Amino acid sequence: MAEKRELALLRLLAEWVEGVGVEGVLGSEFLRGTWDGADGEQRAAVLTRLAWRARHAEVRHRGTHDASRVAVWAVQEAAVWHRASTLADASFRLPVGQLAWIASEVQMEAAVRLVVAGRTGVLPPAPYRCAVCGTDRCLQVRSYERGSGPGREELRCAVCAGLPADPEEIPEAVDAICRRVPRSRAEGC
Repeated sequence: MAEKRELALLRLLAEWVEGVGVEGVLGSEFLRGTWDGADGEQRAAVLTRLAWRARHAEVRHRGTHDASRVAVWAVQEAAVWHRASTLADASFRLPVGQLAWIASEVQMEAAVRLVVAGRTGVLPPAPYRCAVCGTDRCLQVRSYERGSGPGREELRCAVCAGLPADPEEIPEAVDAICRRVPRSRAEGC
């Protein structure tokens, strides 16, 4: 029964991407409710199937927001699994435990990106907007180092680029100034 639900969810996503496009799928309350209604294992199974189908997709763009990072990770995991001769006998599976920490809406957007990558052979780019304020002007890539594993990259506008990675580290004087800056000035660069 669970496998039927996984396949139905997979088919529904694929048909909607074909019919209304990526933005139509991401804006659909029906699909969001259906995705949220599936349990974590079912969503992991759908992401696993989509990642496996997209394992040969070209990754031309950096993962600069959460869903694009999940999609890049899933494609790279599937590609490594596919190339590794020692893993050839075991079936590929994205770890449910790691996906459990990722928000449902982020998983859904990553699934939509994987549907597109499976069809076109290219993983689509992340939205071109600031990770903090959402503006789409004067963006630059900001990289963050991590103790282990790959670093994290995200797009920031000129105003938000000066902010620290952790919101708890923002000095009160800077926070007060940012609150007083009218939105139009911040967007204008």
